[in-house]
Amino acid sequence: MKLRTETQRALLSTLFVFGLLTWVYVVILQVAHPEWLSEPLTHIAVFPFNVRVDLTGMGAFVVSALAFFFLQLTPKREEKK
Repeated sequence: MKLRTETQRALLSTLFVFGLLTWVYVVILQVAHPEWLSEPLTHIAVFPFNVRVDLTGMGAFVVSALAFFFLQLTPKREEKK
């Protein structure tokens, strides 16, 4: 398999996993502390750190879904026999 395809699969896999983990983190926060959803993600007042928690969760879900979709479109590694 080409280096470019392997790099694409690695990048898409990373985006999928981290997007999914961020989304799960926001869902857990929503259950534990629903009043925090409208608060910024961190105390740093610079974009993207000051994005609201609920918007971060929605963005992470979209990134995760798109990364998984494109990951399925990239060719899988061929096994040598």
